[in-house]
Amino acid sequence: MEKLKNTLMLLFGLAILPFSLFSETPKVVSDSSLEASATASQSWLNVVDKGHYPESWSQASAIMKLSIPRDEWVQILTKTRKPLGSVVSRQVVDQRVAKNPHGLPAGNYIVMFYKTVFSSKQKANELVTLYLEDGEWRVLTYQVS
Repeated sequence: MEKLKNTLMLLFGLAILPFSLFSETPKVVSDSSLEASATASQSWLNVVDKGHYPESWSQASAIMKLSIPRDEWVQILTKTRKPLGSVVSRQVVDQRVAKNPHGLPAGNYIVMFYKTVFSSKQKANELVTLYLEDGEWRVLTYQVS
């Protein structure tokens, strides 16, 4: 249980850290890259929405996979995401970008902010941090509150 708590704290820290480092204006990536990251984020969220938590881990960035074992990831989503139920609506509220943020591996990052309505929670926020890995946007962190 202590290990799960520590893992949750690490992921929460990774999810919050980018907010302060990311710019509101996309200066470091192209419009097509912004679109590609939004598509990647939505595709990954669709996997989570279907309850395919092990697959969501498999599709995530190598950094995330090194940060948390698959079984712990599944436990976390089972405890935090599953109780919320199905997605009624999800709207992008903000998209922020950063290049080489302090404390993270060098590269391009994007944070997607969503306002989401779930069947069991009317007002929720989702934050998805993506990392450009081998030419593809992959999820680094996910947080729902």
